[in-house]
Amino acid sequence: MMKRIFMLLALALMLVASMALSGVAQAATLKAQCKQQAQSLTGSTLTGYNIVVGNDNNNDFTSKATEGGDVFCGFGGDDSIGILAEGDIFIGGAGKDSVDDNSSTGTFNGGAGNDSVETFNNGTFNGGDGTDSVTYNYGTFNGGAGDDSVTYNYGNLSSVEVVGSP
Repeated sequence: MMKRIFMLLALALMLVASMALSGVAQAATLKAQCKQQAQSLTGSTLTGYNIVVGNDNNNDFTSKATEGGDVFCGFGGDDSIGILAEGDIFIGGAGKDSVDDNSSTGTFNGGAGNDSVETFNNGTFNGGDGTDSVTYNYGTFNGGAGDDSVTYNYGNLSSVEVVGSP
């Protein structure tokens, strides 16, 4: 009887270990996908960047920023960050993605969906398909397909309707 209990216990432990390793491998794969996507968008190797991944749910990356360069990948859902710092890269994926403030020359890639920078954009905004918007644009705004708008523009525009005047 004790022999069977030990065998069942050993089998259960092996099952738990394999599940844990599977989760680690999947997380590494998401980080690799995120870094590859960011490298493809920027043409840079992104050496020294901190890679922060979310999932296909709604991700808030506000508290995940570091002192150095960061790449944030949402992989779908409604993803957001408070401030996109200089050199940081945000890749939202499909969904309603937003940055409150991109005044430090970060790069925002919203993907499909209604994406926005709520206040200032001094960096690069790539909206993708959907209704994309920026309130104050001092950087580069690439709206993509859809009804895109910039309320006040002081920068470079591509595929956008300017709503207000400077």
